[in-house]
Amino acid sequence: MLTALQVSGSLAAAEPAVSFSREIRPLLAKKCLACHGSDADHREAGLRLDMQAGATAELDSGERATVPGQPE
Repeated sequence: MLTALQVSGSLAAAEPAVSFSREIRPLLAKKCLACHGSDADHREAGLRLDMQAGATAELDSGERATVPGQPE
């Protein structure tokens, strides 16, 4: 019985999935896309954040600007 309560409690506490298009992209549009958007002539550091693939891509340094599931 205790295990069932633990499982149901953890399910209730689970965070809903984050939508890149609905929740992340608007923040990036406000704060980041002037320098890291679709315009290659104005893009800084080769970092493109207007698309999920670009936001999570491996950079020349081998690191990633963003990593899904790792907010820091």
